[in-house]
Amino acid sequence: MNRYRISFSQRLFWSIFAMFLGFTACFLLFQYQREHEFAEEKLNNMLDNYNHQLYRIISRNNNDIAASVRLFISDISQKDLRVTIIDPQGKVLFDNSDASEFNNHNNRVEVKKARLQQKGFALRKSKTTGIKYYYVATNIGNYIYRSALPWELFTQKALTIDTRFIYFIGIMMLIFFVVLSRFTFSIGQTIARLRDFALNIKSDRISDNDYHFPNDELGDISQNIITLYHQQRKLKRQLTQNVAHELKTPVSSIQGYLETILNNKDLDDTKRQFFLERCYSQSTRLAYLLRDMSVLNRLDEASELFDVAEVNISTMLTEIEKECSQMMEDKKITSTLKIRENLVIKGNYSLLYSIFRNLFDNAIAYAGENTHIEVDGFKEDEDYCYFKFSDNGVGIAKEHLERIFDRFYRVDKGRSRKIGGTGLGLSIVKNAINYHKGQITAESILGKGVTFIFSLKKDCTKKESEAD
Repeated sequence: MNRYRISFSQRLFWSIFAMFLGFTACFLLFQYQREHEFAEEKLNNMLDNYNHQLYRIISRNNNDIAASVRLFISDISQKDLRVTIIDPQGKVLFDNSDASEFNNHNNRVEVKKARLQQKGFALRKSKTTGIKYYYVATNIGNYIYRSALPWELFTQKALTIDTRFIYFIGIMMLIFFVVLSRFTFSIGQTIARLRDFALNIKSDRISDNDYHFPNDELGDISQNIITLYHQQRKLKRQLTQNVAHELKTPVSSIQGYLETILNNKDLDDTKRQFFLERCYSQSTRLAYLLRDMSVLNRLDEASELFDVAEVNISTMLTEIEKECSQMMEDKKITSTLKIRENLVIKGNYSLLYSIFRNLFDNAIAYAGENTHIEVDGFKEDEDYCYFKFSDNGVGIAKEHLERIFDRFYRVDKGRSRKIGGTGLGLSIVKNAINYHKGQITAESILGKGVTFIFSLKKDCTKKESEAD
């Protein structure tokens, strides 16, 4: 079936070209009608003018119709002009055709129109001569002056449309055909490469070879898709390695301690208790790691499953401050909360808790002793609350700031593992803020501390269009 399937570029080309042909046909029909009407109006005006000239000439020549008509025709180029003069009763007073007898002419189409509208025209075969004429009749003083030309030569020429625009349209169609074919071919090539890329992904045959795309918006989008895929693939590989490494460390420790206990049955109680405590500590770290990974996976894949309720931020921060009071006291860390009372955000309690608790834990673990933590709700608007979480501790070097929200990224890997962190705290902070439709940035100067500036939407269930 695919062998005989019409490609997208061909369908696009013929669809656009068919629309262009339809538009061109409508334009040509309109132009034809317009040109026809213009030519007909030009001929009408000429013959009507002849009728008025004949009336004036006949009036000057004392109504000598035959002599006046001969004089008039001798002065114009249309020598085959037929002239007819009809009285109010429809009787033909004069006709320069070869006919010898005329019946009443008031029933002629052009004469009827002239009686009613002062001027009438018709293209028909003469009942008198049997020749096809183009007639124009003019009512002057209730007498009909009628001029007619045979439907030949000049008449056909006068009603022939100027076809130069047709040739112009033909040239434009040729140019359009070439340009459109090149354009659709380029689009087709881009889509074909993207299709090849998608098929390779499906069959897991992605190579590191570059895909080349045209230098246009579609090419840029295509190139970005492939670049993002390779970046995600690389990040996935790194994440897998990091997860394996982070799991390996506590598991190996637990295994080592248990092997020591099992292989040394005469181990004294003190050492046995020490090893068991280390096993418990590492298993706790492993549980925290799995918990944090579970939270991140839920944020990535099933964020709609989080319950939403009204959360009092000032009350939550007071509780977190109490929970961390012992750890802060041990390191001589103080804190200040500048949050207005009854500041309520409609969001998920556990995620909002994770944001502020992880920032507290991060500051306690890495800011150093004798430092101060400040949480400031410095701004509010109709839709968002804005916060600053800062400490005046050791700070973070500039080269690390852009990556501190990456999963498992550690500024000081050895110290971080020694403290027992999972490497996922700030990543959870960023993703939880994203869930609440906010953004976070970090600023730091070595030796002067770190400041996290972030926003949280007051109602994360409210759509952006509704907020606007």
